[in-house]
Amino acid sequence: MDSSKTTPQAETKLHFLDYWRILRIRKTVILAVFLLVVITTTIVTFIMPESFSSSARIRVERNVADIDPMQNRGYSPQGYDPYFIQTEFEVIQSEVILKRVIEDPKWNLNEEWGKQYNSGIPFKTTETMEILKSRMGLRPVRNTSLIEIRIYGDKAKEAADLANAIAEAYRAHRLEQSFEMMSNGIAALRKEWDGQEAKVYECQTNVDRLRQELQITESDPMNLAPTPTLSIESLRQLQSELNNLKAFEVSQEIGLEKLMGLPTDKLRESIQIVLDSPDAELSSLIGQSDTAQDTLIRVAKDYTPDHPNYITAQKLVESCENKIKARLEGILIGLQTKLDKTKATMSALEDRLENARTNDLALAQRSRPYFAEKQRLQDLIEFKRVLGMKVASEKTDLSLPRTSMVEIIEHAVENREAVQPKKAVYIGIAIAVGLLVGVGLAFFIECLDTSVKTIDDVERTLQAPVLGVIPQNVGFLRDEGAESPHAEAYRVLRTNLLFSRKDDKLNSIAIVSAGAGEGKSTTVMNLATVFAQNGNRVVIVDSDLRRPS
Repeated sequence: MDSSKTTPQAETKLHFLDYWRILRIRKTVILAVFLLVVITTTIVTFIMPESFSSSARIRVERNVADIDPMQNRGYSPQGYDPYFIQTEFEVIQSEVILKRVIEDPKWNLNEEWGKQYNSGIPFKTTETMEILKSRMGLRPVRNTSLIEIRIYGDKAKEAADLANAIAEAYRAHRLEQSFEMMSNGIAALRKEWDGQEAKVYECQTNVDRLRQELQITESDPMNLAPTPTLSIESLRQLQSELNNLKAFEVSQEIGLEKLMGLPTDKLRESIQIVLDSPDAELSSLIGQSDTAQDTLIRVAKDYTPDHPNYITAQKLVESCENKIKARLEGILIGLQTKLDKTKATMSALEDRLENARTNDLALAQRSRPYFAEKQRLQDLIEFKRVLGMKVASEKTDLSLPRTSMVEIIEHAVENREAVQPKKAVYIGIAIAVGLLVGVGLAFFIECLDTSVKTIDDVERTLQAPVLGVIPQNVGFLRDEGAESPHAEAYRVLRTNLLFSRKDDKLNSIAIVSAGAGEGKSTTVMNLATVFAQNGNRVVIVDSDLRRPS
């Protein structure tokens, strides 16, 4: 029979069972790699030296005293400094701090670690410092001013002692630094105060010398300007008096000038207004003149001008008028004299004021060096006083405790549980890595392996269905018998061949293989036997012309 042609089967995707088959086939490789990784890691973990760690916590603040110092120094509001904690990190692991710990006779790390790690040869300080830095870890506590100092070491007690020693060294350094800075500042202020005292003494000597040389007389030693000849109040009174006199002079001069141009009859009526108070004598004379005028009028009615009574009355009137005229002249002379006196008083006041101003100017000019030096003396004394208060304040602040600058919140304690190696963690990682590497290696080997092992491999490789599976080491069915266990495999193959035909006329089958001795002749003989047993006529043709069987 001819072999039936089948449509090539499309390559199928890998199923979960395919992965499981690979794992099952390569289980030896996976198990070997897994055990190798786990056992090696476990041995190395238990061989590794144990490492212990201890940590101390410190609270770090600015350079402030425990209580409010004088002048609130250090307690004034300060802005947030994002670099303060980071700066202190660098200070803690700097040479200044670590060298104190290394060279401390209590620890003597150069010799101790030289015995442990350098065959008894002491390390140099720089070498010990590098080892200590590699074993030290710093960590800030979030949103606080706390710093955690963690030390790793081969011995639990050594790690705890070193953590505490670094914390103590840092605290001592901060306190010493603060004390040194303040002491240096106080020394500088004290030196400046001494220099200021010498300047005050020198300036005081100059002030005393100038007072004697310039003959300065002071009513108030605190004055920094010469005392004026006239006080401010006296000067104000004199100036007011002078202004009043000037106004009075003007009014007198104007009034006198107007009175001088008036006739006698107008003058005696107006002069009483100008006078400060009515003149009694002038008023009496005017009254007598009026009486004489009345008498003369009555006599004129009865007598003639040449009558003795008329003449007497007329002479009396003339006498009164003459007296009034003389009195008016006297009053005018008095007003003129009063005006002259007012002018003289004004002149005297002006001379007095001018002399006072001249004297004050001369005194100010002459005493200027003295008061300038006195002003300088006052400034030096005030500055010396401020310096003295500053020195006293700084000395008081220096005596205040400053433990709050660096406070050890938690001392490091001896931790008996090793932090390295973490055996459970390392072995757990080794288990995961071993499985991962083993499975990965199994799939890698599977990718490199091109051999065919299963029916699926055959179908996937040849793109053709498998019609039957024949066991190995099969003999001739003619010799084994119809009920041989192997006969059933050939009967399945016969059935599959019959059902796979698309045309009943296709009755030829060719059996081929890649090499000799692979069972072609046995397969042809046994397949012909099962077909014959089924009642079919079979013709067997051996096409191997070189080694026919």
